Amino acid sequence: DVLDASSSSLHSCSAEIPWSEATIVMPYSVSKPLAALCCLLLIDRGLLDPDALVSETWAEWASGGKEQCTVRQLLEHRAGIPFAPQGCQLTDLLDWRAMLEKIAAEPSVWPPGEVQAEHAMTFGHLCAALVHGLAGTSLGSFFQSEVADPLGLKLYFGVPSDEL
Repeated sequence: DVLDASSSSLHSCSAEIPWSEATIVMPYSVSKPLAALCCLLLIDRGLLDPDALVSETWAEWASGGKEQCTVRQLLEHRAGIPFAPQGCQLTDLLDWRAMLEKIAAEPSVWPPGEVQAEHAMTFGHLCAALVHGLAGTSLGSFFQSEVADPLGLKLYFGVPSDEL
């Protein structure tokens, strides 16, 4: 074991529920490379060109100074959309289609490619837009069928209800 938290840790702040192998955790920023991996698989398969404009896959993106943003810039966290859209509510964060609409409408904070900054609140959604545009499925479904299931991983973008 790299880390065995099962013997002394609790996984709930409100109740004394011990940590176990079945404890579900939110990976937060660990999910960014997993989302990027989905895009890299599409690049590897020749379906996504890193030097193509994002708007070639996601037409709604081409506004607010983002018109010349490339897939490479997006994957490098240089797309200029590092923050959650103005007026974004918690419920919006849980609705990927609503988030894609809000992100597409958001103007870039700086011209794409000029500044690198972690796109902490948008990166997964940006990758989801590319995956959906090319594979016709959600990032979660694509990740599950192309990465997690073949490797036997219990790792999800959106935990299935039967796992809760």
